[in-house]
Amino acid sequence: MPRPGFYNDNEYRAYPFIFKPGQANLLPYTAVVDCGVIMGLDSEFDVSQHVVWLNSVRRIGNSFKFDLQTNAPGAENLPLVFSRAIDAEEWQSEYIESAPYVKDANSCAVEPAWSGFLVTGPLNELLELLPQDGEISLEENFVLEPARIQSLVKSYLRSITVGNMSRPMARSACDNTNDGARAVIINARCIAGDIRFKEGYNAQINQLNSANEINITAATDAGQRPDGDLCENGSEIPFYPDEIPPAGSQFLSGGPACDELVSSINGVQGPEITIAGGTGVVVRADAETPNTITIALSENNISGNC
Repeated sequence: MPRPGFYNDNEYRAYPFIFKPGQANLLPYTAVVDCGVIMGLDSEFDVSQHVVWLNSVRRIGNSFKFDLQTNAPGAENLPLVFSRAIDAEEWQSEYIESAPYVKDANSCAVEPAWSGFLVTGPLNELLELLPQDGEISLEENFVLEPARIQSLVKSYLRSITVGNMSRPMARSACDNTNDGARAVIINARCIAGDIRFKEGYNAQINQLNSANEINITAATDAGQRPDGDLCENGSEIPFYPDEIPPAGSQFLSGGPACDELVSSINGVQGPEITIAGGTGVVVRADAETPNTITIALSENNISGNC
């Protein structure tokens, strides 16, 4: 004799759920003969911790509602609810998608948190249990077989969000400011589609097709050539549009310039101080040591005009 069909076999066994003693007394095996789910990229599903189960079956008017739930954090509040007419023919299948799981402002979720299908068999026995509106609570007696769960968690790259750690700020010994941990400054969120990488100043990009990798490294004089934008802020690149230096500095990272390091001499405040040689004293630049002046006794005018 020919072997009965796959769905026929499932009418008499717990599949697609894990067998548990006494479960057939709660729901006839004929009600659900096949089921499978796909855990989405944002579902946070972990096969070692999370499961999927048929939580309840409800009758509302002339239809049954099959409530499939999971304890995966990204999908636990987004159950899959399948509908079937009470007089539906056997082997009817339905595919359901949940809403996306948007965890926070940095989420780029657009796909369903999870999705799945469910196939029902003959509903006569189920109709006897629910002759009118009501609910059969199953709790976790009908846990889906692990083999019927496909997880897409960390399986592909959907989008790229570009950001920088906040700029380290130059501080003096007199500053008591403690900014704590450096924040992340987001420049662009959820970049998708065809993405191109462009080398900036002192940056080098290599694409390794054999390893399916893109390496971005620092290299002296590589990438974009120095231009006016680089020189505008003392060779510092703005981390975001309209970034301005802190008060009292010409640099985005703060702190003094080389010509601002000496703020006073003998109590005379800068930033501009004139040093003139008096009688018997000569002031001259030191040719051998850049940015240095020498104050010495004059060799030909060491006395005053008395």
